Amino acid sequence: MIGGDVGGVVAVDMVHRFEGFVDALCFFDTVPPMVIDAYVAAGIDIGSIKAIADGPTGDYRRRQGGEPDVLAAELNSPALRRAWVAAMYGPRLWASPGTFSDADIDFMTEPWADEARLRAGWAVYQLGYGRAAEEFPILDRTVDVPTLLFYGADDQVVGPDFIHCCEVAFTNRVGPLVLAGAGHFLQWERADIFNPTVSMFFHSIASKV
Repeated sequence: MIGGDVGGVVAVDMVHRFEGFVDALCFFDTVPPMVIDAYVAAGIDIGSIKAIADGPTGDYRRRQGGEPDVLAAELNSPALRRAWVAAMYGPRLWASPGTFSDADIDFMTEPWADEARLRAGWAVYQLGYGRAAEEFPILDRTVDVPTLLFYGADDQVVGPDFIHCCEVAFTNRVGPLVLAGAGHFLQWERADIFNPTVSMFFHSIASKV
């Protein structure tokens, strides 16, 4: 299983929720497991975990999570909705500078021209602002399945504290491998490294089964 961003949280939840279903994992640029006591014992400052805190470009979390109706009213055309998402590939610094061309950004933002689809993508942020959830993901324990870990060196959403957290939270790991020239979207930004490394990792796991 492969997961980054929200998909990384889902993947870790599935490891714990469905024992034996996930036999290996690739995990990158997301919220690390919340094994708070283990982090404190390792000397990690919990307050420094950037993935769960607002940074200088993090107002999108507050707006998408806390005032989605206001934001949706402002983004009242397909062009404005696409421009909102396009900023994630540029001035909001999710990506390493220059890794996405105008054509790339046009392709990436096309699905978000639709208001309903864009608003659905904000739901995860709203969980931090009172939106009810039937169940929260299981993140309060270490991950013991073989895991390949990546981190995009230029990620401004998930900070380098991710590296240290993963060293503690994943007990059977390769990495974290830090990829230069990549930010939050490293699977696109450095596909030349990501894809063959993931392929070799899962092939090695399968050969042992």
